[in-house]
Amino acid sequence: MKQVVPTQDSLKNQIDKILQNQGYQLSQGDFLLTGNSSEHLRNTHALAKKERITKQTQFIYDNRTFIEENLVDGKDLDVKNISPSLIPVVTNSKGEKLFRWWNHVWWSVPYEKAYGRQMRYIVWDNHHNAPIGLIGLQSPILSWGPRDKYLGITA
Repeated sequence: MKQVVPTQDSLKNQIDKILQNQGYQLSQGDFLLTGNSSEHLRNTHALAKKERITKQTQFIYDNRTFIEENLVDGKDLDVKNISPSLIPVVTNSKGEKLFRWWNHVWWSVPYEKAYGRQMRYIVWDNHHNAPIGLIGLQSPILSWGPRDKYLGITA
């Protein structure tokens, strides 16, 4: 089967359409987000988040019991007694499973796999024996130049 290589124009058109569907408007050659409220930003990321969750359905399903064992019901939460600590996430650990699950389900911004150096932590409430947050730090992307040049994106 012959592989079809997209042209620069077809890629730009596809990207333009996706960005417009996510809430951006084209103005004088630049894409501008049409709003900045929390709700608008969640809606902007909804398509990408849904796509990533769809790809992780089996992982989410397979780990639901483990995750449920590590949840606290909001009605049982005693805010005055929260006792946070940081748990470093180690590769192939239960913590990594928990971090991955929460990344896909909890955060409103879609999860992207980190490249380069990264540090991941679960913020754990010792009193309630449950996660209360995630921290992910990573080195910045060095250069998007080749991508930008190919797509004709300017600063």
